[in-house]
Amino acid sequence: MNKWFLSTSLTLSLLTTFASQAQVTKQSTNSFTIEQSFTVHKSISTVHHEFSHVGRWWTSEHSLSGKGSNMNFNHDCFCEQMPNGKNTTFMTFIDRQRNKSATLKGAIGPLRGENVEGRMTWTFDKEHHGTKVTMRYLVSGKEVAKHQSWPTELDALLQAQMNSFKSSLSKR
Repeated sequence: MNKWFLSTSLTLSLLTTFASQAQVTKQSTNSFTIEQSFTVHKSISTVHHEFSHVGRWWTSEHSLSGKGSNMNFNHDCFCEQMPNGKNTTFMTFIDRQRNKSATLKGAIGPLRGENVEGRMTWTFDKEHHGTKVTMRYLVSGKEVAKHQSWPTELDALLQAQMNSFKSSLSKR
């Protein structure tokens, strides 16, 4: 085999391994589901540890304070510490299984303050020599029908977070 072929094959293999997959997987008049995933060559415990430190990887553009580092998972919520010292709650945990999954309910991004229900589940699964991270966000409510741009806006917002999370993991 020639060097070009081996180099190209290795590059494509690495790109496939580290690429995030994102899409709106289901959509109806009153609901939609976004699913995004990526696989990284890190242990589940390393991935879950980094996930738990959301302030390391949440993007500043998608925070109220303008600082992604203010985002945190405290005992029962996904919150942001504001400059005045108070926390703003975005989502609350409804289930957590260490190194396996986390499920939260609440609204983020353009959904905040709207009459909708959101349920986000993160799973961490062993895959080959690494971990597959999957995030699913189900949004439902009558308001969904009035805001056709929400699925696309949230898909972009969450894709930015997944890319940042994946990038943060590459430094660990």
